[in-house]
Amino acid sequence: MINYQLYDKFNGQKLLPKLSKLLNDFSNTKDKLSKNYKNLDFESFENYSIITLENNIIAFSSILQRKIWPSNTVRIFNRMWRNKSYTWNSPTFGILSKLMYNHQINYCKKHNYDFVFLSTEKTPRHLKRWSQQANQYDGGWSMLDRKIKVTPNSVQWIVYKNLTNTKKSFPL
Repeated sequence: MINYQLYDKFNGQKLLPKLSKLLNDFSNTKDKLSKNYKNLDFESFENYSIITLENNIIAFSSILQRKIWPSNTVRIFNRMWRNKSYTWNSPTFGILSKLMYNHQINYCKKHNYDFVFLSTEKTPRHLKRWSQQANQYDGGWSMLDRKIKVTPNSVQWIVYKNLTNTKKSFPL
């Protein structure tokens, strides 16, 4: 059995130097979004998930709340990164997604957020597949039929979930 460990902002501080190096190394690759990972300010995140296997960091993502969004709404799986040293053949919503999902959804529920969302500037194909598989796992995910302004300079495809019984509609 594979023994993954999950750390967060409250118990994963010791991993930040190693994670920073991995993310900064990734920021020097040819990946289209690589610059988004340079010198991340981990304190700016509401929380984050770091997954290790045999003391090696294999994945990271964060929970982000921005002042431009309503205070009841956060982005999960923000800055999702997987260590390319490992072969990934699991489905889009595989074990790493489930570990991060459980951690981040539970954190957001505990802190009374009404809405969580994921977003991408790229084609929505991966996001659609992820939300279909997430719905099989937990349910409640919806995809917007057009791109939405997520930052002053970016419109993105969005999938979201209402975590509470609020009657408000998704606020972005």
